[in-house]
Amino acid sequence: MRFTKEELEAKLRENPDLKIHQGNPLPRLAAALENRKNKYHARRTWSGLCQRTFDSKAEASRGEELALLEKAGTISDLRYQVPFTLSKSPKITITIDFSYLDEDGKRIFEDTKGILTRDSRTKLAWLEQSQGIKVILSK
Repeated sequence: MRFTKEELEAKLRENPDLKIHQGNPLPRLAAALENRKNKYHARRTWSGLCQRTFDSKAEASRGEELALLEKAGTISDLRYQVPFTLSKSPKITITIDFSYLDEDGKRIFEDTKGILTRDSRTKLAWLEQSQGIKVILSK
C-alpha cells in the first residue's frame, strides 16, 4: 500500500506511535545478527589488545594471552581463524582458532572449545589423519 506525502503525514498525526524507518536497513540487520543467541551461550567478545572480535570470552582470553606471548617474543607468527579443507566434494571445512610458531620454530595449532561436540571431535580426528595436524584443545 502506497501513500502520498499528505496521506502519510495525516496518518502520522492520527497515530503518533507509528514510526517510519528510513535509511539503510543493513546496520540494524548487523546489530540483530550480533545480538542473536548462541546455541552454547557463547558471547562474542571484542579484544582491544588484539583489535578483533572473538566468538567467545574463553577464545578472547586465550587470544590475548597468545598476543602477549608474541609481543614478549616467546612465540611468533600468530594467526587467527586458520581454515582447512577436509573434503572438496562435498565441501567440508574446519577453522582452527590459533596458529603460531613456538620457540623452536614448530607450528602449533590451538582451538578453544567450551563444549567438544561429536562434530568437532570428528573433524579434528579427520584433520589429524588426513593432514597430520594435531590440534591442542583449550577451554
